[in-house]
Amino acid sequence: MHAHHVPGSFVGLNKMLQAPDEHTTKPEKEHVKNYFSGAAFNDEETAKLIEFTSTPAIAAGYATQSRCGYVLTVQVKKKYLTKSGDGIEADWMAKQAAPYKIVGIQRVENLTSDVVALTEAELREAAKKEEMADFI
Repeated sequence: MHAHHVPGSFVGLNKMLQAPDEHTTKPEKEHVKNYFSGAAFNDEETAKLIEFTSTPAIAAGYATQSRCGYVLTVQVKKKYLTKSGDGIEADWMAKQAAPYKIVGIQRVENLTSDVVALTEAELREAAKKEEMADFI
């Protein structure tokens, strides 16, 4: 599966790299519905959701919406996932605390169309830089 961004609500690397919680549950359908209705900004539980897709082209498309985006290929147990709907982009939602294993990382440079494979250590370093930029 590939993590991707909802337009206007980009998923920061820090949100993706939080410590996992084996006791977390899958998202409630109400929170998934709120996520797509734009209520994520008004509801704390909805704001903690991460959207995943099993379609690589969708993930790559969202990654290119910023100057530099990331496509993470992850493994997530189904017990942590809720189906996000039936539309064209219907895939999966999980709480940000859901445990998953990163099995692939690509950085997409939109200005140059370069795709660069990264290690998890390089991704975590990029997350630190992103966090520092948030405070500048």
